[in-house]
Amino acid sequence: MTVSGVKQRGFTLIELLVVIAIIAILAAILFPVFAQAREKARTASCGSNTRQLGLAVRMYVQDYDEHFPFGGWMPTNTGAGGPDGTWDWQNSTAPYIKNKGLYRCPSTSDRDEEVANGKFVFDWNLNPVNYLYNNQLGRNRTPVSDATVADPADCWMLMDGHSDWDNTHRGIDWMGRPNSVWIIEDTTFGPDASLVNGWLSWQGFTWGLPRHTGGGNVVFTDGHVKFKKFNPSGSALSVKDGNNLYDGGQDRGKGWFEQTYPYNQTMIPDHSDSTWHWHTS
Repeated sequence: MTVSGVKQRGFTLIELLVVIAIIAILAAILFPVFAQAREKARTASCGSNTRQLGLAVRMYVQDYDEHFPFGGWMPTNTGAGGPDGTWDWQNSTAPYIKNKGLYRCPSTSDRDEEVANGKFVFDWNLNPVNYLYNNQLGRNRTPVSDATVADPADCWMLMDGHSDWDNTHRGIDWMGRPNSVWIIEDTTFGPDASLVNGWLSWQGFTWGLPRHTGGGNVVFTDGHVKFKKFNPSGSALSVKDGNNLYDGGQDRGKGWFEQTYPYNQTMIPDHSDSTWHWHTS
């Protein structure tokens, strides 16, 4: 069959297979690039979250006699309502933000809060707050003053992480809801690596941590935000190798995370004490 004197023919099977193979190769090359680009965008969005949360903490400090908020050690409330959950840092700073979404990392694998039959659901991976507060800024139920922080540009204040959630602490959250999952302590204690990089000595990486290509966003007490590597070698580690790297433990000295995490500068008011630190096991 001809059209205007030109003979028409279709693709041969070989030509079709070659085209398909080329498309497949290009897809294999480009899809990981697209995924990395999406993760870079999520990392940037997470950095914006941490910066705004950091600004909220700074505003709180200015309003409350230059003292940091409680990390999660709730003062005892002898009334019928039980513990007052609004003392937690995430509840104390929420009125300055009024945007629940800022507490969630775009790359989190945790589910948001859930309510069933009018009651909050408690679960290990059900966390509406995906950032951790440096508990040393409110250690022993006594928030420290702004002036106590010796090196505000080096002291971690908020960071990417996963909190330990349970159903034993309930109270009123910043929206006035009783028995809320918002009152659980979202803090990290010094070099508590597992809540930041996700490494558990008996399991390996968990909770989808670290969320952002081996690292996470940290806002320092002076308000600036910086991306930090929480994982130096990727997630392809055996538990034994990972323990040698991450888990310092009582007898093995400081692991990689303890060596790189400036815990001496965050152990407020023990900034100058090089021997005092929390053990992770």
